[in-house]
Amino acid sequence: MRIEALTGIILIAIGAVLLLIGVAPRFLESVPKLHPLIYTQITLGELEIGTSPIAIIILIILYLFMVLRS
Repeated sequence: MRIEALTGIILIAIGAVLLLIGVAPRFLESVPKLHPLIYTQITLGELEIGTSPIAIIILIILYLFMVLRS
C-alpha cells in the first residue's frame, strides 16, 4: 500500500473520531474537556467549527515533505 493511501485512511479515521467527539457533548453532559491541542471548537452564532491543531501541523509537515521530495 502506498504511503499516501495509508496516510489518507488514517486521516479519515481521525476525522471521524473528531466528528464524534464534537457531537458527543450534546448527548453526554459529563464528557470531560479535551486538551486544546487535540480538539478545538469555535462557535460563530449557530455555526460550530471544530478542528485539531495537531492534525493541521501534521498535515503541513506531510505537505512540505512531499513538496520537497518531488
